[in-house]
Amino acid sequence: LDDAHGRLQEMFERSEPSTPSATWWPPDQTVGFWARRVAHETAVHRVDAELATGMAASTVDPDLAVDGIDEILELMLAGDWSEEPHAEATGQRIAVATAGGTWLITLEPASVTVSRGGGRSDAKIEGDPSSVLLWLWGRAPDERIERSGDLDAIRVLRSRLAIATQ
Repeated sequence: LDDAHGRLQEMFERSEPSTPSATWWPPDQTVGFWARRVAHETAVHRVDAELATGMAASTVDPDLAVDGIDEILELMLAGDWSEEPHAEATGQRIAVATAGGTWLITLEPASVTVSRGGGRSDAKIEGDPSSVLLWLWGRAPDERIERSGDLDAIRVLRSRLAIATQ
């Protein structure tokens, strides 16, 4: 672990965020992509370790959590789901709101779209950035966030997120 951490730190120190690097996300082929991914993975898995040892989950820094919400929605959830269609997704629109803004998610059987900003929604999820991020990753119970509107639409979102974050 120490060796891997040292090599990763060395790579980040000798590279700029814009330095080219192969990634699994076609729009961003840079070292900055990996720095972002490592930061979010570390934050979420720190919570996993805390929960596994019976500790209370600590909060994620608000700025990191807002960026993590954007990442999970844009990179993990949004896109073509035609290979894993979801029959219960029928155009539900769910707003996710926190200190950093609002994302509007539209669930279709074979796709998920995510846009920034408001708009008409069937349901809304909101709370502090850390709680929203951890709920999206399945690491926080419903009680940590505020849910309103069509709770069934939120359930469908939660099931699609569970697949996206496997």
